[in-house]
Amino acid sequence: MQVLTVIQKAGFELNLSICNFVIYTLVKGSKLEKALRFLIKGYCDLNRVKDALELIGKMPSKGCPPDMVNYYTVMAFHCKKKIIEEVKLPMEKMVVNSELISDQVTYDTLIHTLSKHGHADDALAYLKEVEDKGFHIDKVGHNAVVNSFSKNGKIDEIKSLVNEMYSKGCIPSVVTYIAIIDRFFCMGKIDEVKKMW
Repeated sequence: MQVLTVIQKAGFELNLSICNFVIYTLVKGSKLEKALRFLIKGYCDLNRVKDALELIGKMPSKGCPPDMVNYYTVMAFHCKKKIIEEVKLPMEKMVVNSELISDQVTYDTLIHTLSKHGHADDALAYLKEVEDKGFHIDKVGHNAVVNSFSKNGKIDEIKSLVNEMYSKGCIPSVVTYIAIIDRFFCMGKIDEVKKMW
């Protein structure tokens, strides 16, 4: 798997025989979970997310219940492809079709993934929704959303979110302010940069 990662980072595409060999080797080495993760990611990379979800659905009957990573892979695919309305589907399936429970890590992962792919509004809406459910999203999660807004140039949303952070006792960090200062600087708002500094 380490060699495979190096090959991919070097820019080489994986062909069918390499993928088959990897899956065969993992199964033979009693690493069925890793083989299935590899296959699920492969399906997503080929835009065959329905096949990925179908495979996840069949895993329990094969004696290998899906784990969080399997579901995160599908969620990340939807975010990357900007199919936001489908992001929650794997999360719902995770709860219904297995004994996995949506926990803090699940929500943090979803907020970070949405933010990373430029869906700041969706990430913020989700952040508020999960906090209403009683989960606490820390400053790292908030920073992901702030950074996403910053890249989109949405200064008013950033200011509003930072004020909310203070009101909730989630004090912004240096990382928060660097994202904001960077955006102001790129927009030529030097006076705002000085105020933030």
